[in-house]
Amino acid sequence: MLIVYLSIALVVGSLIYLGYSAFTTLKEAKPAINNLSQSATRVQQQTESIRTEKDELTANQQQLIADIQQKKAAVNSAIKAVKETTQSFKKLVKIKPIAHLQRKDREQLLNWEIRKRSFKSQY
Repeated sequence: MLIVYLSIALVVGSLIYLGYSAFTTLKEAKPAINNLSQSATRVQQQTESIRTEKDELTANQQQLIADIQQKKAAVNSAIKAVKETTQSFKKLVKIKPIAHLQRKDREQLLNWEIRKRSFKSQY
């Protein structure tokens, strides 16, 4: 019977030692666990700030793209207007002014009158 009591005492002693070892291990590991949880919190906050910055950058990028497209359209319309102006100017240069045409008509009439008079004077 003594062996049974010694066995029970040994089991109880080992359970007490197990509890003491677990308690000291937990006590030693608690700062490391707290440090890890704080690190996880910091990483999560940094992830959120990065996500927020990414969203802001995306919004700014969209605004820049819209601004560039608007300015590109404005430049293209200005270029188109310049091209149309040069074409209109070329057409105007090709067209003879009305005064020039009227002068030509007057000269032809005068020449005709002179011919008529010279023709009448000959006969």
